[in-house]
Amino acid sequence: MVFAVWGLIFIVGLIWFVGSQQNFGGREVALVTPTSTPTPTPTPTPGAAFYNNRGWDFYQKKDYDKAISDYNEAIRLDPNYAWAYNRRGILYDDKKEYDKAISDYSEYIKLSPSEGDGYYRRGMCYQKLGKNAKAQADFDKAKQLGYTRPESTATPGTTPTQTPTPDAAFYNSRGSYFYQTEDYDEAISDFGEAIRLDPNDAQAYYNRGSAYDEKKDYDKAISDYGEAIRLDPNYASAYWKRGAIYFYEKDDYDKAISDFTQEIKLHPNAVTYLSRGESYFSIGEYDKAISDYSDVIRLDPNDAVAYSKRGLAYKQLGKNAKAKADFDKAKQLGYTVPK
Repeated sequence: MVFAVWGLIFIVGLIWFVGSQQNFGGREVALVTPTSTPTPTPTPTPGAAFYNNRGWDFYQKKDYDKAISDYNEAIRLDPNYAWAYNRRGILYDDKKEYDKAISDYSEYIKLSPSEGDGYYRRGMCYQKLGKNAKAQADFDKAKQLGYTRPESTATPGTTPTQTPTPDAAFYNSRGSYFYQTEDYDEAISDFGEAIRLDPNDAQAYYNRGSAYDEKKDYDKAISDYGEAIRLDPNYASAYWKRGAIYFYEKDDYDKAISDFTQEIKLHPNAVTYLSRGESYFSIGEYDKAISDYSDVIRLDPNDAVAYSKRGLAYKQLGKNAKAKADFDKAKQLGYTVPK
């Protein structure tokens, strides 16, 4: 009887042991209840931020078509992605497609009304289109919001950090608006602020000099043109404008000739040859005047004024046949020759 009981216990234990584990070649293997095959994790679909940032990379490489395509996709995926509108607007701005840029900046402003750069950029586009009242309204709003250009404070896909004071570029741009609308005092004020913020900005000095020029404050204009030239010795327009003051307002022909000569070296053009020719004529250097008038005619064969003035120079030298030929040509081109 005892042996029967122990035999039964042994059989039950053996069944339990085999049911719980098996031994294959000395290596225990746990028996696992089969389950369904797990679904592999899908590769994430690129989101709006991905396309926005890649679009910025394409933009920096000047691959504008691919950049626009990526910005479009970013906006399709997230129609409220303000930064994508901003960046696409910048791209259209660079392409001189100002109406499209204005549309994107307007959307950016709608989504991020507290960011001044949207107003500033849209104002610049309005200014380029000659819509000065709208430009002024945007510039004022940008200033009110404490605009600073986002390139200096933010990376693509992030919100630009605002600072309390607009930067020099803002004042230069708004000053240009005031200049174009002939509000020269306001222009001078803004250009002065741009200079205070960036004393090495040659353009700001040139711009302020131009405003002083329009106000007939010629000494201050000369000073500002001189500073622009000091900061940028290749600033051709500054030489021309300073030379024009010396010639037309100061009767300082030697300084005028010096500035016109420098401008011609940097940017040969008919207007400056004509002005230098007149300067030479004024000091009696008729041969040099004839040479400059001839260069004007070479660059613009239909410039009747140049023929007339060259005729006058020939007349001063007693070369009457050449003088008559030039006067006749000037008349033929519709110019009334002085007696």
